Amino acid sequence: MKNETESDLDKKINRFFDANDYIKMNISGTSMIPLLNEGDEIRVQKANVRDARRGDILLFRINNTFVVHRFISISVVKDGKAIIVQCGDNSMEFNTVDENSVVGKVAMIKTEVNRLNINSGVWTFLNRTIGWLEYLTYLSTFPRAETDDRIFLKIYNRLVHKIMRIIVRFFCVGRHIF
Repeated sequence: MKNETESDLDKKINRFFDANDYIKMNISGTSMIPLLNEGDEIRVQKANVRDARRGDILLFRINNTFVVHRFISISVVKDGKAIIVQCGDNSMEFNTVDENSVVGKVAMIKTEVNRLNINSGVWTFLNRTIGWLEYLTYLSTFPRAETDDRIFLKIYNRLVHKIMRIIVRFFCVGRHIF
């Protein structure tokens, strides 16, 4: 198999988006369980990271590998480039990538049971809520000058993460409700 450079892959992705409204991909991995499971099909629309909102589920290209994670935060550094914080729902590990890593935004999930339009009102609300919960968890990881209460932070992080997972599980039961 030919090892493509990142610019070759970018060109292929852009040509594909020029010819189609979306990219279809199958999920492998566990980082977004319970929302996305092994074998689920996603439809990704081309999107600009600067239009993304906290909680959106984005497709990233990192070292020629595709990763689907939740958008948590964006920061603009001195040279005008954006740094994105992203995280999987099944993990408390936050990762940063640059803005050029964004391929698009997940618009639909096709499961064994049904299709979920995650741009609908209910799913938009859930995605924003989960995004804010993960953002609060992310903020709590920064050291604080006045206190160094690591036990409190651990409990807080776990509590917020559990609440977030309960919300997702509740709305994904059978994954055909919405």
